[in-house]
Order: sequence, then C-alpha cells, then structure tokens
Amino acid sequence: MDTVFIRDLALLTRIGIDADEQGIRQPIRVSVELLAERGGSGVGVVCYRDVADRIERLAGERHTPLVEELADHIAASCLLDPRVHQVTVRIEKTRAIAAAAGAGVEIVRGRAL
Repeated sequence: MDTVFIRDLALLTRIGIDADEQGIRQPIRVSVELLAERGGSGVGVVCYRDVADRIERLAGERHTPLVEELADHIAASCLLDPRVHQVTVRIEKTRAIAAAAGAGVEIVRGRAL
C-alpha cells in the first residue's frame, strides 16, 4: 500500500449554516490522505492531480451546509477508485475563529469488509 496525499489545498467555497455564510465564498483548506494499492500493468497509481481536481469540482458545485457533509462527499469520491482502501479528509475553515488558524473536521472512511 502507498499513501497518496494532498496537504492544505486552498479553495473558496460556499459553506456554512449561519445567515452570514449564505451566498458568499469562504476560504477553506482541504487535506486528504489515501491508502491505496499500486495497480499492476496498465492500472498505475492514484494521481493526486486527479484527486485535487475532483475536490475542486465538489467544493465549487453548490452551497454545502456543513464541513462534515463536504468531507463525506470528498471521501466518497475518492473511494470510487477501487485502488483506494481508506481515505482521511480534513477540512478547515480558515476564518471561522478569529484567533485560530483554522477550525473544522477530519473524517476517516474506508471500504466495507
């Protein structure tokens, strides 16, 4: 197994449930770590650029009420690749708490055995 990761992908997205979060884009940082097997002949490796592109699309598609919901969508999209056995997704809202560098959630999802 290999660990493929993306750290601190900076994005603007519509996220949050508070009234002041509606209709605006907020900065977030997304990090993912994939536990993946390296494929055999012709299958190759999980491409972190493809993963980043999917995350950017998911973050830009629509308003998401909760960071947990966006993290779940990202994890599910990563697990569509049969080589990925487990994914850790961390999302930080960088302006949620004035005195903090970030606040958010980290989830771990894997394939059902």
